[in-house]
Amino acid sequence: MSATLGNGNITFGNGSVQSVSQLNNYAWINQSWSMGYNGSQDYYLSVAAGPQGIIHLFVDAPWTCLNDNGCQIHYLNVYSSSDNSNWTQIWSAYQYSVGYSQRWSPGNFSLTYPTSISAGQTYYFKFTRTSGTVNTQNWLTAMAYGV
Repeated sequence: MSATLGNGNITFGNGSVQSVSQLNNYAWINQSWSMGYNGSQDYYLSVAAGPQGIIHLFVDAPWTCLNDNGCQIHYLNVYSSSDNSNWTQIWSAYQYSVGYSQRWSPGNFSLTYPTSISAGQTYYFKFTRTSGTVNTQNWLTAMAYGV
């Protein structure tokens, strides 16, 4: 399943669009923040699995380099937990910026997670953004829903 998340809507691979407000069991975050040298920021989201025991997670997380200090690295890691304390990394991306004030993105991505949980079980997701020796402007839009 492919899908793109943006402005409160999900656009599925077949072109159909659904507002997140039409979903019964979902969680949504939309954050923007600046981060300095070697900064790190975590954001959290939790949602219960639906009757099929499945959670779909959609993430869009672009960033902009705010300095002209050469090639720098920037990380985005996504973790999950069934108890909100023991975290397992489920996705990771890093990118190098070259130069000043350009926008990069690991791209919209979606995960179906996991495949063997009980209906109604709550899962927690942590999104960790880490900058190298560069100031950044960051955006994070994430939505999860249970089916």
